[in-house]
Amino acid sequence: MLGLLVLLATTPKLTAATTNVNMSGTSFSPAVVNVRVGDTVTWVLVSGTHTATGTGADPICGNGIIAASQSVTFNSAGSFPYRCLFHSSTLPLAGMTGLVVVAAASIPPSVSITAPTNGAKFFAGSPFLVTFSASDADGSVTKVDLYDGPDLIFSLPPPFTTNTASESAGTSTVVAVATDNDGLTSTSAPITLQFLSTNLLLFPAPITSGSAAFTASNTIAGHTYTFDALT
Repeated sequence: MLGLLVLLATTPKLTAATTNVNMSGTSFSPAVVNVRVGDTVTWVLVSGTHTATGTGADPICGNGIIAASQSVTFNSAGSFPYRCLFHSSTLPLAGMTGLVVVAAASIPPSVSITAPTNGAKFFAGSPFLVTFSASDADGSVTKVDLYDGPDLIFSLPPPFTTNTASESAGTSTVVAVATDNDGLTSTSAPITLQFLSTNLLLFPAPITSGSAAFTASNTIAGHTYTFDALT
């Protein structure tokens, strides 16, 4: 029987990255760096005498000469130009110049189970269709996993539709976990599914006037049941 849900929703943070910019001759390499909020850029002296002086709102490394290396962590999104005071001009800005482009922090994906609905019933062992709605505002969803407690039922690439089967009669609460291209995850609202044994249970009432009344349990809405009388 599928177990009771114990999985909790988690959204791990991306590990902050560090990008090196080499300073040599009359150039920064690479001249343009693309990072995210929280990332660090380190300017490394390879040869010569250089600064990494911001020409916009951020001073970057300031006006001081970088002796070996100097690091700056960028905590806001935007474009931050800079130059070497010894190897560039400002009118117009030319020569040894660089640019740090900082993108906003990544947004985790969203996911929901669209079928079956919460409270749906199935016969134990019968296959049923599972579908998901998953999206990512700043990237793409790379996979959706279906969990029952700590147990992975299956892992799917797009378009996130599959057939699966229950194992035995009982009740199970499951969640979907979406992962995006940045490695962030989100967890859907849980749904509870009921898996019924294939045996229809009848509770006979006393027979009166040549007729009998029965109460049936272990049934699924929308299914048709036919009873044959034995004489």
